[in-house]
Amino acid sequence: MEKIRSVVPTIAMLIAVLVLSFGLLACSGSESSGGGEAESDQPAAGETEGLPVEDIPADEQNPSGEQDPPTSQPGHSALYVDGLSADDVVAYFMEVCLGAEFVHEGDVSALQKWVAPVTFRIHGNCTAADRAVIESFVREVNGVEGFPGMVEAAKGQAASMDIYFCGEAELIERTEAFVAEGECLDGAVRFWAYDDEIYSAVLGCRDDIDQDLRASVIVEEIYNGLGPVQDSVLREDSVIYQYGSDVKEMSDVDLLLLKLLYNPAMSCGMDASLCESVIRQLYY
Repeated sequence: MEKIRSVVPTIAMLIAVLVLSFGLLACSGSESSGGGEAESDQPAAGETEGLPVEDIPADEQNPSGEQDPPTSQPGHSALYVDGLSADDVVAYFMEVCLGAEFVHEGDVSALQKWVAPVTFRIHGNCTAADRAVIESFVREVNGVEGFPGMVEAAKGQAASMDIYFCGEAELIERTEAFVAEGECLDGAVRFWAYDDEIYSAVLGCRDDIDQDLRASVIVEEIYNGLGPVQDSVLREDSVIYQYGSDVKEMSDVDLLLLKLLYNPAMSCGMDASLCESVIRQLYY
């Protein structure tokens, strides 16, 4: 019996040691888990590359703090040009788009524009610099929403717009331009329209003027040939300023005019009242 009594305490002591050991291990594991950072489904810093935006923590989606540029100024339409009121736009549009110097057919008091792609062909003494000006203009105008497109005619293809670099006498003959006695002509344009849809145009620039002036004349005449055919007395920064201009590129307002003219909401044949109504809906 004494032997049995001595074994029982020994077993009890072993059990107590084991229980204590497991308790310490459990406590150690709990402290390790609780002392570190809380577990999260969010990826660690530096591991967000390639993840969808919605899976990236908000504070890491735009670390630079920069905001995406707005599509338009707050309170204004996407067409808005800083400092230019709707009244200014309406006045300029009416001046240059609803009236014409050299329109052969069609109602010049109605909106006229191209609805089919413009295919152009260059004739005469065109320099490399002249061609560069034309190509730059074409790239810019082809970015206008609603514009049917402008491309150089392929060999053997009929052109709807002929661009001439020639002497003054030939220029007058081809465009049927009127030149007052004692005046000279650097460039001219004439287009033809049916049901107020422009289908043909001929324009040109004198080939005996200096290259800087040629660049300005080329841009002016092609711009006129797209619909805004009346020269402006309102804006000196325009490529179609009536009293002479050395502007070689479209201003923001010139480009705006094309964006309005070729907007799908503007239809051939619209009168001034309808044009103004649409412009005020598009521009504010």
